[in-house]
Amino acid sequence: MLSLTLIKGNNQYAAAHYFSSADDYYTKENPGEWQGAGAQALGLTGPIEHKQLARLLDGQLPNGERIQATFNSVENKKRMGLDLTFSPPKSVSMQALVAGDKGVTQAHDHAVTSALEFAETLAAARRKVKGKSYRERTGNMVIGKFRHEMSRAKDPQLHTHAVILNMTQRSDGAWRSLSNEEIFALRTQVEAHYHAELAAGLQELGYVIRLVDDKGVFELAHISREQIEAFSQRSMVIEEALANGGKTRATATTLEKQVIALATRERKDESDREVIKQYWVEKSREFGIDYGPRSQLGGWPVPADRAPGGPARPAPHRPETDSPVDHDAAPSDDPSLVPSDRGPSPSSPHTIAPSTQTPPVRPSSLTPAQAVVQYAIKHLTEREAIVTEHDLTTVALQRAVGLVRSDEIRAEIQRLARTGALIESMATYAIAGDRNSSTLSSAGWKRYLMALKGWDKAQAQSYLRNAIVQGSLVRTAARHTTTKALKLERAILAIERAGRGSVVPIVAPQLLEAALAGSTLNTDQQKAVHTIVATNNRFVGIQGDAGTGKSFTVARAADLIHAAGYRTLALAPYGNQVKALKQEGLKAHTLASFLKTKNRPIDSRTLVVLDEAGTVGARQMQQLMRIVEKTGARMVLLGDTKQTEAIEAGNAIPPFVPVTVTTYSVFVFSGASGRTKPWLG
Repeated sequence: MLSLTLIKGNNQYAAAHYFSSADDYYTKENPGEWQGAGAQALGLTGPIEHKQLARLLDGQLPNGERIQATFNSVENKKRMGLDLTFSPPKSVSMQALVAGDKGVTQAHDHAVTSALEFAETLAAARRKVKGKSYRERTGNMVIGKFRHEMSRAKDPQLHTHAVILNMTQRSDGAWRSLSNEEIFALRTQVEAHYHAELAAGLQELGYVIRLVDDKGVFELAHISREQIEAFSQRSMVIEEALANGGKTRATATTLEKQVIALATRERKDESDREVIKQYWVEKSREFGIDYGPRSQLGGWPVPADRAPGGPARPAPHRPETDSPVDHDAAPSDDPSLVPSDRGPSPSSPHTIAPSTQTPPVRPSSLTPAQAVVQYAIKHLTEREAIVTEHDLTTVALQRAVGLVRSDEIRAEIQRLARTGALIESMATYAIAGDRNSSTLSSAGWKRYLMALKGWDKAQAQSYLRNAIVQGSLVRTAARHTTTKALKLERAILAIERAGRGSVVPIVAPQLLEAALAGSTLNTDQQKAVHTIVATNNRFVGIQGDAGTGKSFTVARAADLIHAAGYRTLALAPYGNQVKALKQEGLKAHTLASFLKTKNRPIDSRTLVVLDEAGTVGARQMQQLMRIVEKTGARMVLLGDTKQTEAIEAGNAIPPFVPVTVTTYSVFVFSGASGRTKPWLG
């Protein structure tokens, strides 16, 4: 598991104490260590010192230089850093801390280090110049890692706090605050990376893992759910757990009484560690946990008030497989990843399988990395023609747990991109520091600049190039499609091209001018009405931000259409959008229900209005456009420029091909306020 928490406040010493102490008895053995290219650049080596960490949390570099602090404007608290807490499955903590297998702890440490190496590639710095935001990818972090080994409830809980300090070094050598938006955005990929690396490390030690869901979460197969729950107290006070088991202080064992006292005492000492571990050992014996041949429990004494060889709770029998991955808890619908044997094994349910056992069966032509990436592609493209590289990598990593390491997954995705099996979209860019920015290709931004500024192509291209180089426009996540999806997109474009000039205007242009005279519609809205009712193209688009009155404008156009003897049919992907269209007086249905209907109310005198067109998948878009074409109807697509490429591309018509929907009639609202984008000045 991975949790992300902002470290904020005005007391850096308290924050430093929490991570370097944290009420943990193991800190003398694990004082913390540095990681990251930023830490190396600052000369940070060896164990982490409390005062040194406090100064860095306060933004003070080792040379005395200070980084300008960033504050939360609402709470007026300083942002000191980011805490990424990596926690392995409970059974892994038990094997490491109760059974004492240091190899398991090392596997956790390696997985954390590897996941942080990926996270470091996301580091960036942001600066403002005359109100404009600029962003630079730095790729370096200052990270302090602190491994703790106990929960507040005194259960074994191996976990590492990775404190990412609010600083990074730019290419010019200057140190600035860290821009961490992308770390939050890719949290699931960092987590999946950790799980995949941890599972691989455990299998190299000979352990079998048991998948418990389809997100890559697992447990060690030789420890049952009941045994895991025995070490998963939800309360900080052990006495509550004893009460739930029908025990009181009077009936508790001597060791249990000691643990109760520790849970309620503010200060502890080193001897408490021995008491806690004896309690863990006793509980393990009570629940019949066999930690296997790597266990180091042989030297631990049996508590005096528990008779040697006393009865222990037997572990429930659980079928074994011949694979180092037990998929019983996560059935697969993918034949390439079905375990080779689900039947019971004659061995003990606690047997630790050697790492050389047979992996899940897959076609001989596919490597494990190829199999999981193909699964991810199939899974994601069932609903979307375009998938982000983040989503593709994350799903593949989640599927890869127990099968393949993270670097092999990323290498396979890059191989598919190089060979053309995966097709990368045109690069898209957004305004740095603007969460509501439009996301457009360079061609889209160039057209926007030409329309807004009145520039020619050369002027717009020069401005755009400088904006990208300087970082005021930043590239968004890479996106991919498949050759099959691309074929579908081209089919959509072919339908659109065939519809150009194929219909007569619903209202002649000269009659429309007279009809709009004295209208309350503004100039943009009147132009949009003209695009809808006076075009000779079968498919047209209306694009604009929320609040520009697209639906209202279409409703006014519908009045003219009805007066001319035509009818309108409004469609939208979701029910709440349909409700909004009905409030504008339009007859509306969900797109899915319309496509399922056999007797559709559509003919050559019907105008179909598709709202939120940019969110419609390619398969549904092609199906709808073919129906419109076959019946001789016509269609207007409504889109929001805050959607990726909006009507220019959208999910249905993404920017993979040189010809986009902007080649047909598209009207773009200039905006409700008429103000320009802030970075365009």
